[in-house]
Amino acid sequence: MGKKPNKKIITVFTIILSLILSTTKSSYSATAPAAVQKATCGAKPSDAVKIWLTLTTTLYNVFPIRIGGVQIMSVKGLEDYKSTSSVPVCICLNPLPRMGIKISLWEPRGAITVTKVPWCEPIIGAEIPVNFGPGALAVGQNEGDTGTASGKGEDKKEAAFQVHYWKFPVMGLLQLFIDVACFTPSGIDLAWNSEIDFTWQSDVWAAILNPEAALVANPTAQIACNVDSVAANFGFPLDPLFWCIGSRESVYPFSQKIQTSTYIDGMIGIAERIIYKLHRQGMLWGSVGESGLCGEFPMPIWRKSQYGIFPVYPIVFPKRQPIGRSSAMWDITFNIPAKQRLISTFAVYRKRDCCAF
Repeated sequence: MGKKPNKKIITVFTIILSLILSTTKSSYSATAPAAVQKATCGAKPSDAVKIWLTLTTTLYNVFPIRIGGVQIMSVKGLEDYKSTSSVPVCICLNPLPRMGIKISLWEPRGAITVTKVPWCEPIIGAEIPVNFGPGALAVGQNEGDTGTASGKGEDKKEAAFQVHYWKFPVMGLLQLFIDVACFTPSGIDLAWNSEIDFTWQSDVWAAILNPEAALVANPTAQIACNVDSVAANFGFPLDPLFWCIGSRESVYPFSQKIQTSTYIDGMIGIAERIIYKLHRQGMLWGSVGESGLCGEFPMPIWRKSQYGIFPVYPIVFPKRQPIGRSSAMWDITFNIPAKQRLISTFAVYRKRDCCAF
């Protein structure tokens, strides 16, 4: 078996490529729309405190926990599925041959901020003091917000957002529940932001990362997303339908614009899209199933049932939800006019299978 590609090399290459492309002249105007120019970040230090407290006080989302295939701990309302065989023991050969026991839980991996104000980051309670990159002027952020999509049979508007992905590997930092051998050492940091990613600003450039989108851009493939929507709302999404995100139609393209009926639904859809995009860029890897017992592995086509997300800002919905599940349970609160609708932050959990010894 060949050696696995180095994850750090892939990540660095992706960042360098994005920076190179960001120096290319943008196809957008050099001036931000008036609606965006009037928008302010509004993030305060108190917001950062709230978010970090929420991320740490909702760690019960790791449940249920399975040891040797047997569920030993659970919390009401937190869903799970069996992702490995019923054999309780496992064998890993790398870095040294060893025998262990299978452990399965939901691991907190990070946080995603979806914003209409570039470089605005409530996780640090401020606006990041930089002004470069093709998304720095927020060009296109509100351009499509008042238009409606045709042929949908409903009032769906086009909205656009910038995104930040933060690594937050709490379990690895605290060495909780799983043997340390199951984790890749890492700290808390801003792993990716869309403002410097040229492909995020344009559907055309996004095709570099998702050329297969043309294969599923047909009525038959999109009708199949209705099946995925039903599955996501009553359990977990269907991984073979990788182009669907349940109640939010297609995950493509990997760019800033999305068709949505409400801001929060659009923000959740963008957060889910980013997870897939980062898988395609090699920045997120697979961690579930028999293949994940001995370590992470490349997963360019995501297994969306591996993830669960929930909002932590500006309001908290404290239990993770599967990818593609309808946001109806928190739509009303998020769309009250008094609430801050320009930015939202979501906690990201992933299912983790591990051979602990």
